[in-house]
Amino acid sequence: MNSLAARQGWAADGVRFLLAGAANTLITLAVYELLLFATPPWLAYSLSWLCGLLFVVLFYPSRVFAGGRRDFAARAALGASYVGIFLLGLGTLKALVAAGVPARISIFAVVAVTTGSNFILGRLILAAGNSATGATAGNDRASRRDGVLLNIIAFLAEKLERFAIPLYALVILTFLAVFGTAASLLTVEADEAWILLSTMNAFGIALPPSEALASPTLTSGGIHLLIHGALAWIGSNMIVHRLVSLLCALLLLVTVFMVLKRLNRPTPIALAATALFAAVPGFIFQASLATAEIIATLLLFWGCLHWVRRGQSSYLHALSSGFLIGLACSTRVNCVVALPAILIYAIFAGSDWRRRLVPTVLTMASALATLGVAMGLYYLAAHTGSGSEAQSFFLSSSGVEGVKSPTHLLWAFVISDRIMPIWLMAAIGGAYLMSVAAPDSHRHQESTRLSAIFLLIGLGGIAAWVAKAPIPHVRYLWPAVPCLWFAGIVQLTQLFVVRRAKYEALALHLLILAACGTRLAADALIVANGESLTLVYQANGMAPYALPTGSFHAAHDQRALAAFLAGQPPDARFYAAIPASAFPIILLSKRTIARVETMSSSGPRYVVMNPGDLTVWHPDAAFIQWIRTSTEPAFVSGDFAAFRVKDEGAPPPAPGMLRLGGNDLLRPAMR
Repeated sequence: MNSLAARQGWAADGVRFLLAGAANTLITLAVYELLLFATPPWLAYSLSWLCGLLFVVLFYPSRVFAGGRRDFAARAALGASYVGIFLLGLGTLKALVAAGVPARISIFAVVAVTTGSNFILGRLILAAGNSATGATAGNDRASRRDGVLLNIIAFLAEKLERFAIPLYALVILTFLAVFGTAASLLTVEADEAWILLSTMNAFGIALPPSEALASPTLTSGGIHLLIHGALAWIGSNMIVHRLVSLLCALLLLVTVFMVLKRLNRPTPIALAATALFAAVPGFIFQASLATAEIIATLLLFWGCLHWVRRGQSSYLHALSSGFLIGLACSTRVNCVVALPAILIYAIFAGSDWRRRLVPTVLTMASALATLGVAMGLYYLAAHTGSGSEAQSFFLSSSGVEGVKSPTHLLWAFVISDRIMPIWLMAAIGGAYLMSVAAPDSHRHQESTRLSAIFLLIGLGGIAAWVAKAPIPHVRYLWPAVPCLWFAGIVQLTQLFVVRRAKYEALALHLLILAACGTRLAADALIVANGESLTLVYQANGMAPYALPTGSFHAAHDQRALAAFLAGQPPDARFYAAIPASAFPIILLSKRTIARVETMSSSGPRYVVMNPGDLTVWHPDAAFIQWIRTSTEPAFVSGDFAAFRVKDEGAPPPAPGMLRLGGNDLLRPAMR
């Protein structure tokens, strides 16, 4: 009987150990993998181990080895055993790394070695002195085994409530750290370079001739134009430009937190929801690239918040709300979806729609006037292209002209569902309808109004993206996606305000931590890849999921290629199969890169190749064969290269580059 009870005790403790160990392992692994971005493997392992030790000393004596010793001596002995096991694990890690096993892989072997040792020593230490045996001990263990899950749930709920503020502050800071790292390690993206080149041209900065200057990028201007034009005028580098986006990301997170506090969310829940907002799809690109979407989203949030709270109280406030929304629209033109959204809300929000209609019309008129003036000033400052060319560019880049085929519409719909799932949008809409229909909905009117306006903007933006976006680009989904995300957050946190039960709060915490954890893992992979053009097309399935030649090297390789071009003699000529993919090199090197079809017949000639030329656009066999026979590598750094055309080399063929998804069938990529 005693032998059976002992076996049952070991089995029950083993089950609890596995459950608690799984949680401990996930925590320490996440800390270890994140620290590897900034520290060597031994230091990352040491710091993550300290986190695990704290978890073990607090949790194991009372929750894992139930019925065992819980005094200070037992906890100290348990901690001392973990010090010895730490040294064992550290030695194992160093040995595996020295043997050539990658640090991110060897940690799993270390976990396997230390897990068994931890259980045996912990069981022996904490069970020592516990003489309960026989049927009584067996019954006690059986009852404890039945309550293991509830004990763990209760413990997690208690600790999450207790440490929610520092935990979610750490999560938010981790997101910001990853965004900042991405700002330094991501390559300059093609659209980012295009917009910055157009901005510099509008500010009169001397630039080499390129197709990027054929017409001003009127779809991205406004406040982005003013800020980045001023920075370019004083001679800033790319990091400074990108710090603007990082600052706007921080302001957007602060705005979300302050709004939630105004809606009477407790500070831990407001911080948790802010951390969840940082997990919006595509946030890392908006926060780390010097593009216009993050500035426009911040302005749109401010404009809509002002309109909901004050915009309908007086004509002056209505005009002020319109001015803010107009600044957002002029900064990124797809923000105009907010105008029909607020009109729909004003008409259907209640029976007194006539009273709300005049301020709403004033808001829309103010926004459109601000947009028109800003775009007109941008065009006048650019001094490039005719009016018809600028109009043609605006209509094509904004998606106003042209009608998608049914196949193309279906394809865009599937891609949008991949980025922002339809079921999630339906859940957000359903939660809003349930809150409106609740008997006490009058107590949460501001939450309801905010959810309604941001839900309408988000749904309108998604629909416009599917129907009109010329390219299924993930950044074009902003500000639609963050608006939907924010509407969902307001409704999700409303559930906690209504029902403050322990297990509902635990479910909310686990949901948020899971969403943040998976997003941080995806963002870490983005930083490791680093090739921004490929990454933005990975999001819509138009580029393969593959790491570059060397992780974390893409930005360095791009700058090295730009330095090579800048160092060539003035008579050297540079060409690219896809002009748009060469815009970043033009921006960094200040050298002209022309279409390969215009190649001269003599002199130093180079064909510039970027990773996007292979991952986004796909060269046909004739062009590849010409590269092999008529050029020789002059510079190679990672996936970036420059090929010198041989003096006796044949003229290049038409660049038969194909882009997947440019039409219902494959077609030559013209831009």
